[in-house]
Amino acid sequence: MPYSRADAPSGIPDSETIEVLLSERNTCTTKKALKKRALQELSEEERRRTGLVKLGMRCTSIPGDSYGILPSWAGNVAHFRDPRMFDILEPIFDGLKASRIAQANMVGLLRNLLQKIPNTDIKLLPKEASGSQIEVSTSSMEETIVDFKLGDKQQYVMACVLRDDANAEQTLQGDDEDFFTDLRSTAQERYWLLMTRDEREQCHKDHTACTDPELNDFLNIVKANWCEGWNGGVYDADYFFNYVRDHTAADNNAWQLVDVDIFIIIDRHRRVVFASVIELTQLLHGLDATRLLDRALDMWSYFTPLPFPETRRHVVDKYIRRIHPELDMERATVEQLPNAKMAVAHYGCWSQKGDPHGKRIFRSSDAVFSRSQELDNCRWLFPQFCEGVLGKATEVIRFLVQPLDPEYYSGCVEILKQLPSDQKIKTDDEDFLSLFAVGVNGYTQRHRDVKDIEGGLAGLLTLGRYTGPRFFIIGTNHESAKRYAWRKMGRPQLLVEEDPTGNLGAPCVNPRSDDDDDDIMKWTNKNVHGPAALDESSTSVATSTPERTGT
Repeated sequence: MPYSRADAPSGIPDSETIEVLLSERNTCTTKKALKKRALQELSEEERRRTGLVKLGMRCTSIPGDSYGILPSWAGNVAHFRDPRMFDILEPIFDGLKASRIAQANMVGLLRNLLQKIPNTDIKLLPKEASGSQIEVSTSSMEETIVDFKLGDKQQYVMACVLRDDANAEQTLQGDDEDFFTDLRSTAQERYWLLMTRDEREQCHKDHTACTDPELNDFLNIVKANWCEGWNGGVYDADYFFNYVRDHTAADNNAWQLVDVDIFIIIDRHRRVVFASVIELTQLLHGLDATRLLDRALDMWSYFTPLPFPETRRHVVDKYIRRIHPELDMERATVEQLPNAKMAVAHYGCWSQKGDPHGKRIFRSSDAVFSRSQELDNCRWLFPQFCEGVLGKATEVIRFLVQPLDPEYYSGCVEILKQLPSDQKIKTDDEDFLSLFAVGVNGYTQRHRDVKDIEGGLAGLLTLGRYTGPRFFIIGTNHESAKRYAWRKMGRPQLLVEEDPTGNLGAPCVNPRSDDDDDDIMKWTNKNVHGPAALDESSTSVATSTPERTGT
């Protein structure tokens, strides 16, 4: 997030802790930067000081953070001049690229379920997907809402009961159906009535990453004695869940309780409207890879400046910072600044403003790092970020989209093939998404960008904790990119008349860049001509290239 050394989990190396990241002096830029003090050189009073930066105003000197820079357009203090970013980020990206989808029973069961949903009668799904529970909560001419819960979590709790039971040895004597029926009832009671909400959340996490050999032995016993009728059908009620739901429903102000592994909505034509799977990334790639993805986003947002959300549509952000002071950089100390961040970056391609029909497609400004001339390190690492981080998001979103709507998925693959190769970003062996929004601590009100996506799907991947940073990745195809591809493919039904008044709404993007700081920035020979330029102390520079300052 980054963590302090005292709070860092065991998997976080020291090089990613606050104390180490802020401990080095800046030796890579100017002589003036050498005078900036590192964290350990500050007094206790100086380390408690706040008001070091102001959102929307450029700051290049932060006591105790020699590499820290806040561009006026960024929602995070960045460290793009710190050469350690290569040693930290590259191994993380390599680890993500090496991760593969697990060949586990649970993954196969889920894939089989997703493939059956578009063309299988809802009433037949419990029989088609064994070891599951299903409930049709709404059924009408307009839409059908399906709640689906896989049975292995229940099996996991039963295995925990066996392990904790002092008389567990009797289960090894055969397949007593009454015994396992009582055991299942005990597991249901423990889960719904004896566990807190946080403990149930922990159960969600633990059952997909069970590494205890003893517990695995008991889990195999439970699976071997799992009854065929335990499918969550009308004759297989979970009475403890019903009790909790009825108790909650007694509160007039309560929302409908939804505590299921899979939640899918399809319309009356059996087209998918919404699909959600709890902890899908952890299920597909395991807990270690999921934590690695979290670290990748955390460290990327530490080193790379990311634009703060567009303020006209995210007007609640100022209020959010007031009620969440940990996100307000103006109230943060130097050690809190790296975590006081709210930002969203758009990586991919779309058309320029004023070109709603996608006559030409360009990379987004965040994908070419055009907001600043100083982001060479970030630009160099970006292809690895795309394959490691965005590639994992692509895999997870594909796992849902491809089986639930294979025709739509194939269309997206064709769209990607038609986009200019030098403008689209590569994330995977078979790309089908051309635009990603990467966000940090996305507290804000809902809004809709008119015509950004018409008749398509978007995938959302969320990471993080209830305390600490929260990250999200959204993957989709912008409407202008689709229209560009359709025109190249010659799809006549889509070659509509171009209405000059039918412009796409302005995308929800922060348009600011370093150009907005011309009146306060100090331009030097190195700023203008790049890192190979003569140093400021050179007599040639002094006589031929005077510094430019604002008036």
